[in-house]
Amino acid sequence: MAHDQRSGKIAFVAHCLLNQNAKVEGTASWPAMVAPVIDLLSQADVGVVQLPCPEVEHLGVGRPTGEDTKEQYDTPEYRACCRQLAQHVVGQAQQYVNAGCQVICILGVEGSPSCSVTTVPTRNGPADGSGIFFEILLAEFRKADLQVPVVGIPEAADMTQTLDQVRRTLPTPHPMNTDQTSRTSDQD
Repeated sequence: MAHDQRSGKIAFVAHCLLNQNAKVEGTASWPAMVAPVIDLLSQADVGVVQLPCPEVEHLGVGRPTGEDTKEQYDTPEYRACCRQLAQHVVGQAQQYVNAGCQVICILGVEGSPSCSVTTVPTRNGPADGSGIFFEILLAEFRKADLQVPVVGIPEAADMTQTLDQVRRTLPTPHPMNTDQTSRTSDQD
């Protein structure tokens, strides 16, 4: 690992937590990104790796709304797309680990047919389980023997409890060294 200001800590974050414009029309809860989550990671000096959005990769940004359920996306073609994306993500995570970084957590989106962690939308209503992409992604992480905490973010609900759960996975931020502090004050 380089001897500079990088923390060596990263989180893999569901695409739409960083870019609400990728969500299906009518489902965005935030104007741009889910700021409380991103702020929390930034304050803990955790770098962010944006996961690909398999729905956008497979159907495009302007994809039809449909019923937005797990069953809608559960096709062999979509699963193949998710598997390819998941293998790429795990390869990327392994590169970070090999370079001395620590993958702190993986953040999904509760209520997503693709990126849910514990509660997925189905034709019969919310059900226990993961979205299709996260099922495959987490299986690929296990296959690579990468043990990483996974947290589902409920975008539209009170996030206090979820942010506390994310906070428990985070390291204590390292204090700025005097060299960085002097550079910052010199620029003012």
